[in-house]
Amino acid sequence: MARPERNNVDYFPFLCKEGKAMFYIEQKYGNDGYATWVKLLRQLAVNNYHYINLNDKVELMFLASKCRISEDTLKSIILDLCDLGEFNSELWSENMIVWSDKFVEHIKDAYEKRRNKCIDLNGLLQLLHSLGVRKLSKLPLKVVINPQTKEDYTKEEKSKINVNEDINIDEYKSIRSIEFENYSDELKTKLKKYRIDSPVCFIGNGIPVMYYDLVEILVNSINNLEWQKDLKNRFGKLKFENSLIDFYLTIKANSEYQNYKGENDFKRHYTNWLNKKKDNYR
Repeated sequence: MARPERNNVDYFPFLCKEGKAMFYIEQKYGNDGYATWVKLLRQLAVNNYHYINLNDKVELMFLASKCRISEDTLKSIILDLCDLGEFNSELWSENMIVWSDKFVEHIKDAYEKRRNKCIDLNGLLQLLHSLGVRKLSKLPLKVVINPQTKEDYTKEEKSKINVNEDINIDEYKSIRSIEFENYSDELKTKLKKYRIDSPVCFIGNGIPVMYYDLVEILVNSINNLEWQKDLKNRFGKLKFENSLIDFYLTIKANSEYQNYKGENDFKRHYTNWLNKKKDNYR
């Protein structure tokens, strides 16, 4: 009796030298970021055809629990990895499919002694179409071009180059610029109220040295419903959006944010500032 075809693997190579993507994810999310990335790779290894369908609510709940983080944090980490070129951004944004060309390239050796070949992107697209996960009209995807074979590649493609060295402030600014460009139109419209049209990157006043973007801190605060709930419990009915706009413009004008050691400093400073100014926003 013929042995059934296998379309998963028991192992995958893991490079020990840290690149800028790993550095960024670990700096932003701490050990949760590092552990989640590794667990995502492990799941890609054991899943048939090496993709994860998080459009399946049960799969999303399972993977978030496995990574011991919230579903929103899991989505945020995956989105960042897409922006950094580790996962396919179009499959994620359109179908919440996690797929990595780099990962598949690294595990091809495991298929050398098998009758079947390792699936590639085109094979995956056909498979997803046959399963009704992805419509045929969406099949064409942008192909990531190796920058060594094309000189005038785009900013998006530049972000996908692996640099096996510590990130510097210029690289961080580049990463944040790409992330900013990928913000939704709705969010960009909201940020116009803050007179924001680009990142505001700075080196935090702490040890070890950390890079921050004031815009990213602001966006995270805007999206933090629990923090906003705490503010409402403390201050009651206030025009919080107006106050946050004024606070942001104030600290940007006097460069106070450059003394921050992170997002907590921003929130603490805003809370203290609002406590003194609250009568202006009733």
